[in-house]
Amino acid sequence: MKRELIIPITLLFILVSALVSCEQSLNTDIEESLAPYLELESIEGADNTSIVVNRGGNSGFDSYFTFDVKNVAGGGFLKEGLVEGWCLEWDKAIASNGDQHNGVEAYSTYGSETWKPVNYLMSVKNQLKRKDPSLTYREIQVAIWSLIDVPRFDVDEVLANDRMPSRMMSDGQPNFSVSKVKEIVDHVRSNARSYTYSEDSPFMVFARTDDDSQNGGFVPCESGDADQCEGYVSVSGSVYVDGNSNQSQNSNESGIQNTTVTLTDDEGMEYHTKTEQDGYYSFVIFTGDEEKTFTLDVPEETDSTDDFNEGLFDTHLPTTPVSDISVTTSTDNVSGINFGFEPKVEELIIALIGDEGVEPTIQTNTETKIFWIKQLLIGLASEVGLSAGLIDEEFPTEEPMSDLLIYLDDIEDLLQETPFQFGKNKMYSALLTLLRNDSELESLLAELLTAELNVVSGRGSGSLDFDLALMAFGESSAIELSGGAELRAAMRIETTNADGMPDIKSIKTLEDAEEIFRQIEASQPGKASLTTERIPLSASVSFDDAEPLLEAYNLSGGGGGSVGPRE
Repeated sequence: MKRELIIPITLLFILVSALVSCEQSLNTDIEESLAPYLELESIEGADNTSIVVNRGGNSGFDSYFTFDVKNVAGGGFLKEGLVEGWCLEWDKAIASNGDQHNGVEAYSTYGSETWKPVNYLMSVKNQLKRKDPSLTYREIQVAIWSLIDVPRFDVDEVLANDRMPSRMMSDGQPNFSVSKVKEIVDHVRSNARSYTYSEDSPFMVFARTDDDSQNGGFVPCESGDADQCEGYVSVSGSVYVDGNSNQSQNSNESGIQNTTVTLTDDEGMEYHTKTEQDGYYSFVIFTGDEEKTFTLDVPEETDSTDDFNEGLFDTHLPTTPVSDISVTTSTDNVSGINFGFEPKVEELIIALIGDEGVEPTIQTNTETKIFWIKQLLIGLASEVGLSAGLIDEEFPTEEPMSDLLIYLDDIEDLLQETPFQFGKNKMYSALLTLLRNDSELESLLAELLTAELNVVSGRGSGSLDFDLALMAFGESSAIELSGGAELRAAMRIETTNADGMPDIKSIKTLEDAEEIFRQIEASQPGKASLTTERIPLSASVSFDDAEPLLEAYNLSGGGGGSVGPRE
């Protein structure tokens, strides 16, 4: 379901620009300076706008500049006011101390392949900041320069040649994190190709000043940040897995993605948005500084065929009110309107593995813990010199060692930073995690790691939204059961022969590997060990419920995938 814009589509593009004080003016060839917007469409009525440029910090914004848009033409499609601005030409200067620029030409980058990396960055900028609150406009700005083809910018070269704009330097050193810039750029370049524009996609408006003054850009308010646009406010929050059912999202509880949230204004108009990967949602609302009241809902049924709402209500119970949440505001942003859900543990276990006379209703293609023990064991045997070809022929494994390492890397970044950080000996640490079961926490970690290996390898229920919600419950449970201990340290195995761990380095022949695996297989319980008698019967969900639920998920197997919206 595409999100309808709340603001009277204040033409995004008014872009402002005349901006920026990026410094070091160069006499750029006219064809090169035209290149970034030759493919772009000029915005009607936005070819003679006046822009007043200031530094972002002077207006309380975490952005490189602010643009105060004035004298807007175009029949009311463009709204005058203050917006955040970005420098698009690092090597040219612009007056930015309350200076006015006239005759600015504005171009839309919406749908542009050339500008897709920058627009993708604008779409994930807030998510990156929530994940790392230490990020500032400086890292975002340098990343923007790095992603623009013209003029070319390489952060290492610019620093080495002492050409970095002075606002990005303090005492001869960069006042931003170079490593974080590179991480952002790598992330964007890895994901921008698969990024698809939609009606609510943030996009940069390209504003051309003149050949000697640098061009700038900004994201229109209806697709950007309300707190950076005059007259707009944001209403935001999260849809999350409430692992302890306390109606409050703690730092160990992850969000639920792809869930539609509805906002209804005081005139009865409905607007919709979907939660991001971390469960976050946000509405941008134009109030004009007048007090207005809105209601928020997470509907059980929607018109969308690809959101998770119906699947969510089928498999989870709300722990917080999820309808008719009233919000009144005029000029202040409203945040923290969160909606919690707990898994229906008893119903889910029966749905996954069935019960006496009851067939499973959730079909999966998951593999059991013993399957992944085998994959890791053979991978480690290959590392100590046993012929990979011999293993494949006589003792076959389904996952190449390189894929196993990729899976473990993906798990480290899946949801929470804990519980899985495997250190240098990734497969060894992962195998030890699967083999240990001397405590409630160790048993949970073994089933959780198995489940996450299934998810990152493409196995599961067929609904990634459901699978990740289940993993979120498992991770929050493991962190809670650890009593606050640093689980990552427990995953870094320093000894070569920990208790309960096969002596991998003693494997010299195929028979050695087979014998060790037979011993492991004999020690692992089969599907019959998990029955409905183990299903918790408590009225409320607890962290103790995670292990049997994840075990049922791992044992269910069978392929298919039926979790999601009802047809």
